[in-house]
Amino acid sequence: MGSVRKSGRVRAYWDRLLVRNYGEITAMPKTVKVNLEVPAGISDQARDRAQREADEAAVLALWQQQELTIREAAEELGLTYRGFLDWLAAKDIPVESGTVDPQALQAARQKLAGGDL
Repeated sequence: MGSVRKSGRVRAYWDRLLVRNYGEITAMPKTVKVNLEVPAGISDQARDRAQREADEAAVLALWQQQELTIREAAEELGLTYRGFLDWLAAKDIPVESGTVDPQALQAARQKLAGGDL
């Protein structure tokens, strides 16, 4: 893999995502794992769906606690950055939390209504 110079936040981000192994940089495997035990007789399809939902719940909880970045959470779920944002939107989960600035919100509405993009 070619050498790419990184600095600051970008370097810190890549340092968390990549490990050095014998001089090569390789992507880290998924780190969030949920061990799900289901009763005998549960179909493979139901078990697989439950496993996927458990994995999603664990990653979502870590992301909401700001333990994972959006990119890290997306990678854990096998999604792109944009795919993770779309997944959140489909579940009506806001990307931002905290207080809302009503003036900024109104300014954004006016800008959108006027087509000033």
